[in-house]
Amino acid sequence: MIESSGLDSRSSFSGENGDDSDVLSHRPTSPSYSKGWLMPDSAFRLTWDIFIFLVIWYNSVVTPIRIFLLPVNSTPDGLVYADIVFDFIFVIDTILHLLRPYIDEDTGDLITDRKAIVRKHLGSLTFYSNAIACIPILKMPLSPFLSNDMNAILSLNFNVLRMIRIFHFPAQFDELKKIRSRQGPVNESVFRMWIIIFFTFLLIPIFGCLYFGLSTLKVDDMCPHPDEFSEEILTVEMWVSGDFVITDVMNSEVCEATKPEVKCEECPLPMFFMRSIYFLMQTLFTIGYGDSVAPSKSHVELSMACVFMLFGVFGYGLTIANMTSVLANLDVVNMRFRREMDIIARWISFRSIPEKLKEQIRLHFLYLNRTQGGMLDYALFSSLPPKLTQDIASMQLDFLQAVPFFNPIYRSQTFLLDIANVLSRRIYSPGSQILYQNERQRELIVILEGRAEVYVHGNPKCVGCLTPGDFMGDYQLLFGTINQVGLRSLDCTVVLVLSFEALTNVLNHPNQNHFGFLSMGSHFRNSSDQGALDTIKMSREQMEAISRSASHAHESKTAKIHYMMEETDAVAKGYILYPDSKIHVYWDIFALLSTVYYLIVLPVRMASHFGKSSLQTSFNTSYLIDYVADCMFILDMVLRTWFYAYTSYESGRSEVVTDCQRIKQKYMSSKRFKLDLFASFPLDITSVIFGYHLLWRIPKTCRLLQIPRIVSDLQRHLDSSMEVTMTEVHVSSLLMLIYSILISVWSSAGWYSLRSGESAYKSIYWAFTTLTTVGYGDFVPETFAQTCYVFVVGSVGATFCAAIVANVTSFFHDVEISEDSIDHKVKTSKLFMERHNQHQSQVKNLQDYFDLVESNQGGFNDDIFLNQAVPEHLKANLLTYLTQSMVLNCDLFAGCESGFKRKLMLSLEQSFFVAESVITTASKYLDGMYFVKKGMVEIFSDAGGGSLKLERQVEVDEYFAEGCLVHHWGKQPFMARSSIDTELWFLSRSTFYILMDFFPKVQLVLCNIDNKSRQSARRSSMKTIQKSAENFRKMKSNYIHPDNYFIQFWIGLVLVVILYNIIVLPFRVAYMENHEITFTWLFMDYCGDAILAIDVFIRASTLAYYNNNRLVVERGKIWSHYLKSGKLKWHLISFVPIETITLAMPTLCPLWSLQFWSLLRINRTFRSVEMPYFFNWVETSLSKVGVKVPKNILRVGKLLMLILLTAHLVSCCFFMIANFDQHANANSPLNQRNWANEEGLIDSSPSCPGDPVDSSAYIRQYVASMYFAIATLTTVGYGDITAQEDSMTEIFFATVLLVIGTAIYTFVIALLEDIVSQLDVTSSLYKEKLNTVAKYMQIQGIPDSIKSKTVAYYENLWRTQKGIKGSKLFQYMPRSLSIEMKHDMISGLLNSTFFVKDSAPDIVTSLLNALTFEVYLPDDILFYEGEKCDTLYFIYSGEIGYFTSGNVRFQTVHNCPVGECSFFLFEPTLCTAKSVDTSESFQLKMEDFIACLARNRQLRPYIEYFEQNKDILLSAKSSTRKMLQNFSSTKMSKMLATEKHNPIPKGVILPSSPVREIWDAAALMFVVIFVIKIPIQISFSDTGVNRFEFLLDSALDLFFVVDVYARNMHFAVTKDGFLVTNPKEFRKIYMTKEFRLDALSIVPASIVGYCADVDRRTYGFLRLF
Repeated sequence: MIESSGLDSRSSFSGENGDDSDVLSHRPTSPSYSKGWLMPDSAFRLTWDIFIFLVIWYNSVVTPIRIFLLPVNSTPDGLVYADIVFDFIFVIDTILHLLRPYIDEDTGDLITDRKAIVRKHLGSLTFYSNAIACIPILKMPLSPFLSNDMNAILSLNFNVLRMIRIFHFPAQFDELKKIRSRQGPVNESVFRMWIIIFFTFLLIPIFGCLYFGLSTLKVDDMCPHPDEFSEEILTVEMWVSGDFVITDVMNSEVCEATKPEVKCEECPLPMFFMRSIYFLMQTLFTIGYGDSVAPSKSHVELSMACVFMLFGVFGYGLTIANMTSVLANLDVVNMRFRREMDIIARWISFRSIPEKLKEQIRLHFLYLNRTQGGMLDYALFSSLPPKLTQDIASMQLDFLQAVPFFNPIYRSQTFLLDIANVLSRRIYSPGSQILYQNERQRELIVILEGRAEVYVHGNPKCVGCLTPGDFMGDYQLLFGTINQVGLRSLDCTVVLVLSFEALTNVLNHPNQNHFGFLSMGSHFRNSSDQGALDTIKMSREQMEAISRSASHAHESKTAKIHYMMEETDAVAKGYILYPDSKIHVYWDIFALLSTVYYLIVLPVRMASHFGKSSLQTSFNTSYLIDYVADCMFILDMVLRTWFYAYTSYESGRSEVVTDCQRIKQKYMSSKRFKLDLFASFPLDITSVIFGYHLLWRIPKTCRLLQIPRIVSDLQRHLDSSMEVTMTEVHVSSLLMLIYSILISVWSSAGWYSLRSGESAYKSIYWAFTTLTTVGYGDFVPETFAQTCYVFVVGSVGATFCAAIVANVTSFFHDVEISEDSIDHKVKTSKLFMERHNQHQSQVKNLQDYFDLVESNQGGFNDDIFLNQAVPEHLKANLLTYLTQSMVLNCDLFAGCESGFKRKLMLSLEQSFFVAESVITTASKYLDGMYFVKKGMVEIFSDAGGGSLKLERQVEVDEYFAEGCLVHHWGKQPFMARSSIDTELWFLSRSTFYILMDFFPKVQLVLCNIDNKSRQSARRSSMKTIQKSAENFRKMKSNYIHPDNYFIQFWIGLVLVVILYNIIVLPFRVAYMENHEITFTWLFMDYCGDAILAIDVFIRASTLAYYNNNRLVVERGKIWSHYLKSGKLKWHLISFVPIETITLAMPTLCPLWSLQFWSLLRINRTFRSVEMPYFFNWVETSLSKVGVKVPKNILRVGKLLMLILLTAHLVSCCFFMIANFDQHANANSPLNQRNWANEEGLIDSSPSCPGDPVDSSAYIRQYVASMYFAIATLTTVGYGDITAQEDSMTEIFFATVLLVIGTAIYTFVIALLEDIVSQLDVTSSLYKEKLNTVAKYMQIQGIPDSIKSKTVAYYENLWRTQKGIKGSKLFQYMPRSLSIEMKHDMISGLLNSTFFVKDSAPDIVTSLLNALTFEVYLPDDILFYEGEKCDTLYFIYSGEIGYFTSGNVRFQTVHNCPVGECSFFLFEPTLCTAKSVDTSESFQLKMEDFIACLARNRQLRPYIEYFEQNKDILLSAKSSTRKMLQNFSSTKMSKMLATEKHNPIPKGVILPSSPVREIWDAAALMFVVIFVIKIPIQISFSDTGVNRFEFLLDSALDLFFVVDVYARNMHFAVTKDGFLVTNPKEFRKIYMTKEFRLDALSIVPASIVGYCADVDRRTYGFLRLF
């Protein structure tokens, strides 16, 4: 197995001379492609490619500017000469492409053949784009003969040709990716992200210039004389004329009068360019300020704006999606580990795992995360090739050979390697039990890392300690004795384990027959093997040493024991701060706050001084805090250099390093020291001489790079010193918060410095509107510099906003799509059952089972979950905790040894049954006993006459059907049914037999199991009496059952009251001005209070609850449970009658009586904290009464309700702010500066008291407020209703709301992405599997015939079973339902199968459990003649042909067993079996059959049955042989040699034919034309229909008439995976499915309308059909 230290593992393979013999780290050396100046990786070629890349970028950016912005005759000569030079450079590049070698993508070979190189380049896009782009060179010889105007026109047109070089970029990026991939793996997501960002910022100037150029086509000269400016520019419908930033600069009168600080220009070309790309930026990033828009009368600009908006939506969405992928793939191992830990944490919480066991799990996975990325061993090494696995396992030979039995003197190298291959590695957290004293555990333990203490019960001190290389348990493993001592881990201990099962598998191998292990009874007790004798000798010595150590525990110990008993490796030297000191936590918090302080204060000060033009500042007293922080950071460097101890994980164990020199060396060699040194260097001292104090402090901001490291340190120190877990979600959230604050501050500081006279809070408001992409447009850039700044901030801010959304989404969205999705299991299982005509009751049972697992079990099936999520030893601990109460409560095993009970606990299988489900009947046979973990089971007996009698009720921790463990019941003595949702654990008879063999002494204890069962029944009757007394006591206690229908109704009523308070109270406070308190309001409010008061009483005293699956009804315990729930404080706060203040002070203007009353009752809304609890309860209640609401709809509904409630509260607050301002300035209307007054929604002269606001008025106010709230929360931000810019309160409120809106928007995207990704998990899994198979076949060079067959198999599997193999589908189902379904499908076949037909029902059940399901395509071979028959086939559907050696089919069978004779006779097959058509079969493997017989102790009965009935098999075999002989004649062979195939009828067109594909493509195109054209006909014209349009429509209609005919007569179809070519059959299919809609669509209503001369709109309506 594997050591945790990767370095140690690799060094074990190194040769003596340190050569490259390292097996793990060695990679095949890639061939060198750098020799030769034109080779792929040569320096010249890389340099040339970079140069060409820059030239293409120049052409792509500068050319649009020259075409659309620069006047035709004003192009600088430098640009013209540069174009000519670059044209010749691309000619040279084309020639070089014809010479330079390339690497073949399919083979990876270097192609140097000149002809192949030329052929490849001449067929590439690069060659054609270069050829077209170089056409302008032809202008050079013609230029002297052309006029200046003609030269200018040609230059303009040739510039368009140069733009085609942009198509070089994909090839350039592809070449870059190939170069990077030859150097190492390329992160596809990150690489793709850089490409998206590059093209986004490349297309912005291109599209901006295009937009400017096309919008100004109406203008001859964009830079007219100032006297002609108004007439030439302002009167034209284009966006430039409406952009005041441009027009104010070009209009000299306005510029000189209103903006003296701005330089007036007649032709501001930089302004044209900047405003164009500014428009593109706010459009593509969905900011949409609205200050630069397309005029409504310019259809060209509106059309282009629509295109840009659509491009922006998809582009921005692509950015978010790809950034999500980037964040998920940056640390995919950590993401997967975090996801797994979240699942484990949910399961631990659901199962109420005790703290000690929970701590063991936490420490185990923390160590696992540190040493191997949190991945279990099987996940790390399951995909390695066998040879490499064996090489890795051989590294453990040194540890293994120290064990006497495996001494290389006695054992061969092959045997030792076999043993090494079956070793498993375990990690035990501190305090975990490794070996249990007095139990028969039979495991060899070898310590790899850490320490383990040896203990003896009754001795308070440990008697020994094991270090790396020590071992224990070899004697117990070989001789089957109990452990005389126990073994417990002291710290995180890594061990190698050789289990008894693994050893047995090796020793029972035919190559190891000389041991005779099985014949000796699976032990070495009487063996003369020298290794076994040495083991006995060493064991005696160890026990003597342990005995001496136990008796002299306080006396001197051996050197080794003394060393290992030390509690820590740390030696305190001077004043050392240890890693677990709490000082680290406080210091990390200080460092984080100080760093954020630096990064906030410096830009704020610079913005303030820049706005005042006073950057040349010197020191002042406000910098004292800065210098205190500087001194603290210098102190931090000193502490890290000399006093911060650290933990090292070298030498196989943890070590706290306290040596000052090592501490200094570690810190000073780190990058952190260099950054600290640069940031702490006092450059600002020079400001005494030069001034500019602020600028000299800019280097302090480099501490920004340390923020992630500081947060990581804080996470580690919180865990080690305070045991506070800071999850990755917390870390990521904290980092996002810090970066969001910093970007907001920096953005607002820059805006503040550019906007003289503007307040700081307005700058912050603008920053939030831009960064959140809301873009109200109330604050917009007004100058060129501001436009440039907004372009940068908008681009960066939108990208950062996308990063936040992506980051949150990456936490909600799983790293990988998993088959564990319950929706996927339900979908595929139900499809399989319905396709195979299973009864609807079984389909319902399956749905109920998954609903129960998802709702009551949190989506967990414990057995499956523990197998996948936790290692074996932790799984054992958890299963022991889950099952111990049931097993220990079972009287049947009362006298058994503890080791047997522990093994039995680990052998139970979990199953679930919904209420009223039948567990066993006369037809559902049992092969084991059940334990009840949760719920209740009713046992009925046959009372005669078809009636049943209730015998007893089996409750939690009880059991039933124990007699089935030793007896094969031919008839079930009772019927069992679950009365409520029930969790059972099943002990099968076969497992019980295996345990009995493993513990021989237990057989003596359990030999009289019938008597024990009868005694248990008597005890059960006594328990029944006790239960009756308990039930009587419960009945007298007057409690309410949590599953009672009344409580379900009550919870819904309480939820309605809470919603009433949340909605009505804020509404009345905000809008119902000057209204009085009426009796209706009093009655409704106090009815709600009464309901809430009764609810508190019910939950505090009478509502029973489940504790550890037991119903608790005692009032004292109910009260204690209520107190622990933490809900009491919210209930008390919500009940405080604050509204009684109105008795002394009825009003508080501007709030009149009803408003003031409602405001004082606002504490009633605090009950809203319980809404998630109530929603979950209602959801569970609905599912119990049979109302199944899809979970995705519930998730979306909850989020929608959250958004609406938030919008409701926001709208009330927003209007209250405006209303208060209106009342505060009632006497001065000019000072009434609020949004409601601007919109005319509020009286300009309000009074209190006054006339009540009527309903129509406050409805308008509420709708307008909700409009603003929803527009902001959804980040739409139309800008028509905004916070008033002179109202600081409204600005601040809107700023906070923007943050909340961004968070809600982020969660909406995250939730929807998670929902969408899980909607079609089945399809995604199938595509992933198919792509993997296709890639493998391509790499391996699989022949096309096998490829096509493989693809056909998967296509059929998708059509029939959604891509999931039948065996996997049966694994999705519960064991009982799986067996029942198999029995229903092939019961007839089983009743005719040798031995099975005469077996006991429970044996049949065991065999059914071992069956697998497979699909065979036509001509698939089941078996060949003469090969070993190790599989029995039960053909469920389809036909199987028997073929002779001459490929003559002599018999066709269906719905029968295949291979029966050869299988049961253990002989080779007599003929070849081949699938005639697509067939389905159940298969029984020989090893499964033998194992089933052995588990059920049926080997001897089977042999006896075989001897008595083998004549039946021999007779069938003889009959088959005679048939083969008859069909082996030459004449018969000729008659049957060629198989008949059903020919395709003439005129039938297959779905895969080219004609059909072209026809379907044309039909799709015509449908798209209809979808676009008909709405245009209806909406945009009232004129008549012209003849050409009518003829075109008629031609399309005629096409679809022909289409209906073709689908009736000629088009074959595929149904259920099978091709239907019979015209009658596919016509029937078409007529029953699609014909009605097609027939309706060809009704000639539009032709009648045209003949009637209707208008175009009516004609369009008639064509809607």
